[in-house]
Amino acid sequence: MNNKTIDEEYQKRYKDFGTTKTQLFPNLVKRGSFASNQFELFSVPLNEIQLLNQQI
Repeated sequence: MNNKTIDEEYQKRYKDFGTTKTQLFPNLVKRGSFASNQFELFSVPLNEIQLLNQQI
């Protein structure tokens, strides 16, 4: 995967309706130096989404 693909996948998951944003931004290290991109940590409640989909 290249960086563009990773960024697109992150944005797709981040903007999903079931995503919970944490407002936490980890300091990522790439090859001994801090990475320039900062991505917010988020969680996706998969079990809850599956239960809601079954109810629909």
